[in-house]
Amino acid sequence: MTAIAVERSSAVKVRRGVPWKTVLPLAIVMAFADGYWMASFRGAVGSITRVQGPFASWLRESTLSIPLFVVATLAAVTVALRVFGAGRPAKRTVLATLLMIALAGTIVATIELSLSSWYDYVLQSHQLVRMNSIHPMCLQPGCLEVELSRTMWLQVHSVAYGIIFLLITNLVAVFWTAALMGGRINLAKDRPAEQAGLVGRAPHSRVDRLVLLLATVLVAAAVIHAAVMPQFVGVWAAGGLLISILAGAQLLVAAGLLIMPRRLPLVGAVLVTVVPVTLWVVSHTIGLAVAPGVRTPNTVGLASSAVTILEFAGLLLSLLILCDGAWVRRPATASEHVRWIAVMSVVSIAAFGLAGSGLLGLSDYGPGDAPLPASATHSHSENASGVRLDPSAGAEAVAAAAKIKSS
Repeated sequence: MTAIAVERSSAVKVRRGVPWKTVLPLAIVMAFADGYWMASFRGAVGSITRVQGPFASWLRESTLSIPLFVVATLAAVTVALRVFGAGRPAKRTVLATLLMIALAGTIVATIELSLSSWYDYVLQSHQLVRMNSIHPMCLQPGCLEVELSRTMWLQVHSVAYGIIFLLITNLVAVFWTAALMGGRINLAKDRPAEQAGLVGRAPHSRVDRLVLLLATVLVAAAVIHAAVMPQFVGVWAAGGLLISILAGAQLLVAAGLLIMPRRLPLVGAVLVTVVPVTLWVVSHTIGLAVAPGVRTPNTVGLASSAVTILEFAGLLLSLLILCDGAWVRRPATASEHVRWIAVMSVVSIAAFGLAGSGLLGLSDYGPGDAPLPASATHSHSENASGVRLDPSAGAEAVAAAAKIKSS
């Protein structure tokens, strides 16, 4: 009787799910703790245009970065599960897992801090060039280049100090949160067989999971397109119409992947991803004609970069499924941890894409994505000395400084 009960019990628990009660608290605590330091360093050495409302900035940036820290925490838990197994963790296992989670969170926060510091340097360098062109601050040759170099090294030093603060903060936050949870860290959660999978059953092959991931990517890309559409409508009506059509097409293809035979929706997925990726490359290199005879290259914005990453990933997934190779037809062996890492990565990219779209009222995430109207091409993109003020790369500020020096 006991053997039968054990056999039935083992048959019920057939799948290891994600321990969300462990992952979410750790990710949320690290997101808000690290967000405090990023807001603090921006207020100390960042651009003046990004230091307004520090509390609101900390709150919204930390909230938007939660999916990214969920990915980092899930990755650390997945590695610990592979190394230590799914049994009851010993003290050494708990300690090693918490250290890996803190390290993964520090890596994510360091990337965020580095990108934020880079954008601060871009803004500050262009401000130096603009101020020097209007009212020269440097009378000696090479003075402006020295100021730009000092500004760059200031940001480099802030990132170096920030890594130390972030690591210490994450160690304290992770161990403190684990102590509040009773010192118990679950690496996996057993799930009943009837609850396994997204639609009531586990996928039979890797194609099922890839199709679901592709549909998620297309929906995320469509949401970002819908968010940036108001920017384009005001300056380029045709562009706004094109983006609205593209967003609708991506939603239709995503729905078709779930309810129709896959061949036709997969071809549609290729079309709705390769076309916008091609247009992004053209619009950010030679520019699209927003008026007869006028081509204005777009700046590299956060929203356009995020949606292009999603669409490029969707294109690769579509081609991989269409190839129908032996690897795709094999049974799905990846754990739910890996599947949720992929899903939360898509959510993270979509969250930052929405932040850069301006839809949520956020203005400190990088330059906009809409093209300049033809009437503003010369009046707003150049200053009195003829230097183009395009906040897309810090290298342009150095070139502008050399131009002013030679004149």
